Amino acid sequence: GIGGDPTARLHLIGNSDISDEDVMLKIQDNDSSAGSKLPAIGFYGGTTLQGRIRGSDSGMFISASANNNDDLTILSSGNVGIGTASPSSALHIQTNDSTTNSAVNSLMITNLSTGTTTTGFGGEIRFQAERNNGVMQNTGGIRSIAEVNSGTNISSGLAFDTSAVGVNSEKLRISYDGKVGIGTTDPSKKLHVEDSSSYQ
Repeated sequence: GIGGDPTARLHLIGNSDISDEDVMLKIQDNDSSAGSKLPAIGFYGGTTLQGRIRGSDSGMFISASANNNDDLTILSSGNVGIGTASPSSALHIQTNDSTTNSAVNSLMITNLSTGTTTTGFGGEIRFQAERNNGVMQNTGGIRSIAEVNSGTNISSGLAFDTSAVGVNSEKLRISYDGKVGIGTTDPSKKLHVEDSSSYQ
């Protein structure tokens, strides 16, 4: 225990007045010949390396598997890569498997509830943008909406929202049974276009 009574094999205890710039554990390599590689923290099962956290001049790299590949990368630019050590956007997901003739599940969004879900429940991808005065507003969204929700069946459609003055509103719905609605949230035909004052 360093700084107090230990509750683990190694326990570092700091003070409440520690500043953001202070660190409780420092790993430093003074070997200039090391180039851009910095020390790593290795995790072992017996004598086998199972994962590691390492740093470099370009960022931090985390391996969570025995093959020691960089599964998660955080570059000094702030870009985060999952499955790639060279993320080219704020979040970059890369897969590499033997799939050749079907879609690859690269991102999964799961929504749970502490209550009892009903129709209308689902996940949302929401878009926001900064106005020219610096205020953030909604600019659109894609929502998965349960249209049938029972103990044995949840069937969902997709809603596409646009935004006016920061308020998202649905403009197009693809129902769970394949019907497409423009201007209606309950399409009754394969293509259902409804014209009202709200959508003129």
